[in-house]
Amino acid sequence: MAGLRPGVLVAVLLAAAAAPASAKDYTVGDSSGWTTGVDYTAWAKGKTFNIGDTLLFQYTSAGHSVVEVSEADHSSCSAANPLRSYKDGTTIVTLTRPGTRYFICGSTGHCGAGMKLTVTVASLSGSGSATGGTRLAKPSSSSSGEEAPSAADPTTTTRTSSTTSGATTGRWARPATWLLFVAVLGLARATLTRITRTVLGPSMAQPFLALALCVLLVHGAARTAEAASYNVGNSAGWDISADFPSWLDGKAFYVGDSLVFQYSKYHTLSEVDEAGYRNCSTTNAVLSSSDGNTTVPLTAPGDRYFVCGNELHCLGGMRLHVLVSEPASPAGAPAGATPASG
Repeated sequence: MAGLRPGVLVAVLLAAAAAPASAKDYTVGDSSGWTTGVDYTAWAKGKTFNIGDTLLFQYTSAGHSVVEVSEADHSSCSAANPLRSYKDGTTIVTLTRPGTRYFICGSTGHCGAGMKLTVTVASLSGSGSATGGTRLAKPSSSSSGEEAPSAADPTTTTRTSSTTSGATTGRWARPATWLLFVAVLGLARATLTRITRTVLGPSMAQPFLALALCVLLVHGAARTAEAASYNVGNSAGWDISADFPSWLDGKAFYVGDSLVFQYSKYHTLSEVDEAGYRNCSTTNAVLSSSDGNTTVPLTAPGDRYFVCGNELHCLGGMRLHVLVSEPASPAGAPAGATPASG
């Protein structure tokens, strides 16, 4: 024990506290947003994109849109076969899988003028990057591209990510987990006291143990506030055969959760307003997707409405109304994020 040093103990504690993966929220184009006259190549330079990161496109919906396309359509600036299309003015795209994704503006001439972006998402062990469109005379202010945000990178924020699959993860730790955690701390206290007294001396032992306990408690609390990822329709997916009212029964949705829509080529996904939901109309859709695997992050409280773009399918039951709430505090955490089967 005498060979131990304070730095070693601190390093062990910091390593434990750093276990949750850091995910980033990128504002495309920084303060300029998603518009013409921005050098997206300069904005993208030096950035690394990973699974769990998000891209925030901010733009004027009357003049611009965000269209996710194939590589060929990105090269030719064609929005004829969109994988996803958005025109709500504030679009958040979650990077849920490794690979390359392509985005353009759907307005005529805007893509050719530089409103195009290529993002390569790293695998769990690799690295990703992004490239923009044509270099223009008026570049935007680009962020530093460092892995951690800084004052020079005001539009990139780091958050704790919880990548979930299947139905969902628990929003708050089960009581048994916390009891086990406290029990382990109790059993380890005597050993830690002996170690710290030997290494640091009696006068430093108690302050160090207090600091260590704070680090562990913060770490434990950070790991409990995990977002839930819901597979819409469970094993049936986004399909006319699914009973969506039954699927919704007993679920509660919170800011930070996400909905995963998986569907065949015979279906599409459109997010609409309440009137569009009731009338099965996609005339004023704020989101349209046809890629077969669409993840929708729930970023704000309120009502969200989804329908299949085929009117007959919507009338046949392919529509979903989700009410999103603010996350509850640990003391009043509801049982709404109960794991769903499938």
